[in-house]
Amino acid sequence: MRTTVTVRTAVVVLLTVLTATAAGVLVALAGAVPAGAALAGGAAFATALPLFDALIEE
Repeated sequence: MRTTVTVRTAVVVLLTVLTATAAGVLVALAGAVPAGAALAGGAAFATALPLFDALIEE
């Protein structure tokens, strides 16, 4: 049975999603509007993906 997603890809995406979620929650708890929290989460996602991709080698 072949999988379409490798373990490395799953770990990179999981860490990226957790980072983005944490950033969005922290911004929301700081009192920002929900749209600002979503933008912060999106920015964290876009920044964390290449970082974790480079840190976790094949």
